[in-house]
Amino acid sequence: MNITLEKIDLLKERANVSYTEAKDALEHTDGDIVEALIYLEKDDKIRNSRFSKKSKNDNYYHEKKGKDFIESFKKNIKSIHECNFFIRKKSRTYLNIPLSFAILFGIFLIPYSLVFLAFTFVFGFKLEIRKGEKKYSFRSNDNNNEDINESEKVDINKKN
Repeated sequence: MNITLEKIDLLKERANVSYTEAKDALEHTDGDIVEALIYLEKDDKIRNSRFSKKSKNDNYYHEKKGKDFIESFKKNIKSIHECNFFIRKKSRTYLNIPLSFAILFGIFLIPYSLVFLAFTFVFGFKLEIRKGEKKYSFRSNDNNNEDINESEKVDINKKN
């Protein structure tokens, strides 16, 4: 039986086990590294390596994380869909759609949405996102929008 520190280190690294477990496996297999790996695999002592089997706890953890992610995603999409996107000038509303549609429009029709956005700011329109009583307004530097209260103004050209 020829067990060296190099063999123990190699087995420890490959199987992700402690020195004691690596030494015991090598002693049990008379110093044969391949047989020691097989021995550790049969005893389910190999942790988080390409040789290990997935345990039930690992599967449960990943399933739970996946379900949590999906639930969080659904909640966020619902929250976005409850918001409305408005384009206004003075007291007239030109566009009122759910925010989710506005986002999809912006993503899938990028060239048109950039032109549309530039158009709204050049001609002094106000962009507004509203959810219930909360309201976020974005407008150009134009001071001719009397329908906005001072507390609601958000100047997008202002440097922080």
